[in-house]
Amino acid sequence: MNTLTINKDKMLKACKKGHLTATDLADYLVNKGIPFREAHHITGRAVALAESKSVDLSDLSIDELKSIDFVK
Repeated sequence: MNTLTINKDKMLKACKKGHLTATDLADYLVNKGIPFREAHHITGRAVALAESKSVDLSDLSIDELKSIDFVK
C-alpha cells in the first residue's frame, strides 16, 4: 500500500463508462414510491437520452432528467 498511486482522473473516466449510475437512479425512484418495473423503464429512457446526447447518465442535468416522460 505504501507504493499505491491513485489517478483520480482515470478513475472518474472509468466510472463514466456504461452508465454506472443507472442502478442508483432506479433505486432512487423505487425509494420515492415508483414500482420497480416503472422505475426500470424510466431509467431506460434516461439512459437513452444520455446516449442520444453522447454523454454519461451522470452528466444529465436535473432538468433533463425531469423532461423524461414518466408515463409510457
